[in-house]
Amino acid sequence: MQNSESHVARRKFLGLLGLLSIAGFAGASSKGLVKNIKPEPKKVRLLGQDGKLFEVDASVISDPNHVASRKKVSDKELQDWIKK
Repeated sequence: MQNSESHVARRKFLGLLGLLSIAGFAGASSKGLVKNIKPEPKKVRLLGQDGKLFEVDASVISDPNHVASRKKVSDKELQDWIKK
């Protein structure tokens, strides 16, 4: 009998603890204590015409229509493209 009473008391305690934590988080977020963290945008490294690498946000170059027209560049074309 005492074992079942302890289970009921434990469940009530855990339920109360859960409600208090949710209420605390809601209160903190309404006061601005919890900041909205934006995910880091995905960056892609690209080679510039002067031969330097730079990073660009992937959303800028991820045009689905442009992907179909891509072709591999030959070594000769790449060497002609880079300014020396």
